[in-house]
Amino acid sequence: MSGNIVTVFGAVFIVAGAVLLAGPVYGFTSLAADRGVSMETASGENANIGVVPSDSTIDGPNDESEVAVITNNLESDITALEVGVAFSSGGGDLETTVPETIGRNVTGSVLVACSSRGGPRGPETTTVTVTVEEAIADGVTVTGITVESALTYECNPGGSGPPGGNPGGSTVGGGEVRNGDVSSDGDVTSGWDSEITGDVDTGGDASMGDSSTVGGNIDADGTVTTGWDSEVSEDVRAGGDVSTGSLSRVGGDIDADGSVTTGWDSEVGGDITAGGDVTISDSSTVGGKITADGNVETGWNSEVGDDITAGGDVVIGGDSTIRGDINADGDVVVKWGAVVEGDIDAGGSTTISDGADVTGDVESN
Repeated sequence: MSGNIVTVFGAVFIVAGAVLLAGPVYGFTSLAADRGVSMETASGENANIGVVPSDSTIDGPNDESEVAVITNNLESDITALEVGVAFSSGGGDLETTVPETIGRNVTGSVLVACSSRGGPRGPETTTVTVTVEEAIADGVTVTGITVESALTYECNPGGSGPPGGNPGGSTVGGGEVRNGDVSSDGDVTSGWDSEITGDVDTGGDASMGDSSTVGGNIDADGTVTTGWDSEVSEDVRAGGDVSTGSLSRVGGDIDADGSVTTGWDSEVGGDITAGGDVTISDSSTVGGKITADGNVETGWNSEVGDDITAGGDVVIGGDSTIRGDINADGDVVVKWGAVVEGDIDAGGSTTISDGADVTGDVESN
């Protein structure tokens, strides 16, 4: 390890014993307190941090619903809060809003809304898993609180899939099989459960519906969006941003002039190259390397099969595995339980949380 400064978060773990929680309120899974400060978890509504799930309904594309409430009963503000939200199905149609800080004796809501007017017609039901991955207050760190709730939603009450493309574009309807390639100077849109056996080549945007399949490549001058449980067998190339849905799969590489975001529990078989940022969601896998002009962030329990190179910062989520080196012009943060099977070279600072493992050398400014 080089002589440069590496910051390692230490913590004294305090076992609070078995805690009886009344109703659907969940307290600490893991608690660390600095300088030997002893804290006790209370039951019921008096828990130091309570997470209350709420079964709820979204009635349309302009509606939103509260799926969990987080209450801070600590003696200080929660100044940094990481909350992960996962869906058992339909994640490509939904977006979440989570609190990043919560004041003392204040509650914060976890909200879910429709991300677009997509998916099959009629109401659907999904299980929402909310995880407080890390909450940091004055001298206290809390990790690993998980609750589940049921959500009924109807993001597309008036149709059988996402809306069609702009004039001059091409639309593949819901349930339709289009043999061969699809090429257009405008946008290309495919509906729910559709199949294109060849390539997609568009001068505009490409929007692939939930449970859709593209048997070849996607090449778009604009943005590329793939829905929940969708599959692209080969490469994705975009002049703008690329966003893949939850439980989706891209068999080859993703190359975008803009930013790249992958959905929860998704898979990219090859490399990701982006002119902007790269964000890998929880429980996702990238088989190759990640190269970004901007920042790179991997979610909880994610995996990258090769090196990460970033023009900005790199943040590795808890319990993630990086099977290569990390090179960043900015800062590097490796969170609790993560493993880096190579070197770290940071132009800024390097922060390695307690419980993380870096097998190679670490160099930082």
